[in-house]
Amino acid sequence: MTDAKETLSAKRYARWTDKVQIVNFIGETVAQRLRTAIDRIGGNKAIMAKTGVPSATLQEYLSGREMKLSAAVIFAKECGVNLLWLATGEGPMTGSTGEPQETAPVKAFRDLKVDLMAEALEAARKMFADAKAKPTTRELVQVAFLTYDTLNQQR
Repeated sequence: MTDAKETLSAKRYARWTDKVQIVNFIGETVAQRLRTAIDRIGGNKAIMAKTGVPSATLQEYLSGREMKLSAAVIFAKECGVNLLWLATGEGPMTGSTGEPQETAPVKAFRDLKVDLMAEALEAARKMFADAKAKPTTRELVQVAFLTYDTLNQQR
């Protein structure tokens, strides 16, 4: 009976070590891709600033600890890489241009002409003052953006 128990124990140990090796292999691969992604945006300090992930947690992920899907999504988004690539290594690392894809609001903000926006804001304030109206912040911003669009098209 002892031999049977020892054989069963050895088989369980072999299955357990196989599982650990698979997990370690996957963890190292994800960790390597995570390192590559983080290096693209300036390193550990940059990703910690963007995500708020503590240094200890980041180091655990980089050393191969399995991460939650929510963490992988955040890292992929902030590093400008495809989630599928980060998680599995499949597909391209980034979009077709090789650069992180900018969202429409970010692009609009980058293209904003600050001097023109200041002029539009002053025009909106003047319009409300002339009408002796007290707009909410939201109303003031809406009118300022409409004015900005009009001025931008005229120039």
